[in-house]
This record gives sequence, structure tokens and C-alpha cells, in this order.
Amino acid sequence: MDIQLFKNNTPPPHMGRSLTPVAAFAIPDNVIEKMDLLNPVLTFKNDQFSQYAAANYCHIGAPFNRYYFMGTATAGEDGLTRIPCHVDVLYTYRQNILNADCIAERSSSSYSEYLQDEYIQIEKGYTYNISKFNYAFDPDTGDYVLLVSGS
Repeated sequence: MDIQLFKNNTPPPHMGRSLTPVAAFAIPDNVIEKMDLLNPVLTFKNDQFSQYAAANYCHIGAPFNRYYFMGTATAGEDGLTRIPCHVDVLYTYRQNILNADCIAERSSSSYSEYLQDEYIQIEKGYTYNISKFNYAFDPDTGDYVLLVSGS
């Protein structure tokens, strides 16, 4: 399992990340304890932790293949430092999200006047389209055609 540690300078609600590499290492599969997929806990020896202290973000490779926010480290009496992590769904699935064909309820760059959104104030006016009828209109003949479109 490959683990990359980063210093993240971007606030959590943004999809993009400004990542500065801090460290990268591989852990042999035979020494990995069971870990939660969404909230794993990274464990380091206390004397090794100082070289990773600047990191606040990480990527855990296969089989996880996810990006994680790193929480507050706690040093235990057993000589191990534990760092809880929580999956960053936006960055992990950013390509799938950006490539999705969908009608987004809310967007930072555009909006739809047909979707109700209490945070965007819009006022839709009436649209008129007046077209000239191609045929002569003679009220004396008694033939009338009335076309109405819209709601």
C-alpha cells in the first residue's frame, strides 16, 4: 500500500487542491492492520512522526485509492502516534463529478431559472414573439385562424 502525505493549502469545500508533497512511502501488505475505508487511522512510531508533522492531507493507494483529510495526531503511551483521517469525497471523485452530465441544483457559475433555488433571486418577465401571418386576413369572409402558443 502506497501512502503519500501532503500539505494542503485549500479549504475543504473546494474541489481543487493546492498540494505540496511532504513524504511518500510504501507499507508491505503483510504488516497492514485492518483499516476503515472512509475513516482510516495512520499509525507512526513517535520518533518518526516529526518528519510527517507538516502533513494535513494524504492519498492512500490501492486498494483504497482515495484522498483523505488528516486530523489531529495523538501520541500514545505505547510509543505510537495515531492520526485519524476522513475521506475527501470531492477530490477523490473530482473527475467523475466534473465529467458528469447532469442538471446541477446549484452552481457557482450559472443558474437555471426553471429550478427553484431559494438562494438565487431572479425575476422572469414575459417574453413576446409577434410574427406576421403569411396569409391575408379578411374579416368579411368569415374565416378566422387564431394561433396561441405558450402557457
